[in-house]
Amino acid sequence: MPKHSAILKRGTSILAAAAILITGSLSGLAPASIAHANPVKVSRQVGELAQAGDNKGALLKLDAADAAAANAQERYQIASVRRYVYVQTKAYSKLAPVLESQLASGLMPDSEAKTVRRELVQVYDRAGDLTKAINAAKNYINTYGHDADLSIYVAAKALETKDYKAAAIWSKKAIDGERAASRKAPETWYRIRMKSAYEGKDMASYYAAIEDVAAIYPNETYWRALVGKARTEPGYTPERLELDEFRVLIAAGVKLTAEEKLGMAESAFERELSAEALSILEPMEKSGELKADASKAARNQRLLDKAKTDTEADRKALASIVSEARKKADGQALANVAEMSLAFGDAKGAAELYTAALAKTLDPATAATARLRLGIAQFRAGDVAGAKKTWASVKATDGTQDIAKVWTIVAAK
Repeated sequence: MPKHSAILKRGTSILAAAAILITGSLSGLAPASIAHANPVKVSRQVGELAQAGDNKGALLKLDAADAAAANAQERYQIASVRRYVYVQTKAYSKLAPVLESQLASGLMPDSEAKTVRRELVQVYDRAGDLTKAINAAKNYINTYGHDADLSIYVAAKALETKDYKAAAIWSKKAIDGERAASRKAPETWYRIRMKSAYEGKDMASYYAAIEDVAAIYPNETYWRALVGKARTEPGYTPERLELDEFRVLIAAGVKLTAEEKLGMAESAFERELSAEALSILEPMEKSGELKADASKAARNQRLLDKAKTDTEADRKALASIVSEARKKADGQALANVAEMSLAFGDAKGAAELYTAALAKTLDPATAATARLRLGIAQFRAGDVAGAKKTWASVKATDGTQDIAKVWTIVAAK
């Protein structure tokens, strides 16, 4: 299974969202500047100086006009021109208090106030005041509702400053907000969520994030990570679940290595599923993989020969084995023969046998794997809805439930 670093690539790419707001043009601040600057005591020359690029001269005249302003309205209009000049000179630390004072004046139109409150995030960020930038973003969201860019900005900055809890909360908010709006959040946002959970040692949230991203941006790395989670469970044993791990990886479209294919065949042999072992080994023979490693070619050939011989014997005995299991009405025997039927490709028959097995008394671990494999049989038989329902009923702490979750995501693709 993959190392977590395969998912959580370090470097600037994962924090790319942090640049969303600080690369804009502050277009919402500049246009209103001269248009609103018309008090009697602000001469036309102030606007002309600002537009001509003589910002120093414009500010001197603005200072004089501000000192002589007769009322709040005139001071507000002078501030509008001052906004323009500060944007032009990139004096962001001076621009921020001007915007705050205009917002506090009550004179700013609501539509403009919304734009200004949003762009205050940029202004504070560019002024180097991260705390105020983040607070401005949060205030905007609290006032106007979901804003994906601002939410992911807060998340990325929190991750950058190692506030992993906040990063996890805000990246999830950004993703959930986009989902509610029927939009697909960028994969980078999920990576921020995953990295913040992992670095914060919240492994439950980490795997939940991978489940979410795998459903939207499926790739081998995510599938292997999710399947690998089963091996972290306290009751996991490879004898019980390794074959099921390989099954779901194949269903997800993961290309197994030759070594993994051989491991899968051996797992099938251990479960006395010769037909499944043969279904793995025969294609390897045709592709030349069985003999690719000369040191193992003879041994691999013996595996193939055994798979052929045992499969033929099992095929002849299958009907009587099924009949005998039904007569005994033993849950374990029914589950065993169900898996044998599944290995031979009889998904519908296997589903019936698993259902019969689950109607009997089974120990919790056997019942959990029987439900997992019943879901596989239903899925292969075309009953996707039934399979999902069955997988949802799997409750176990030995990794079976984790594999069932992966199957559910695969089935939704």
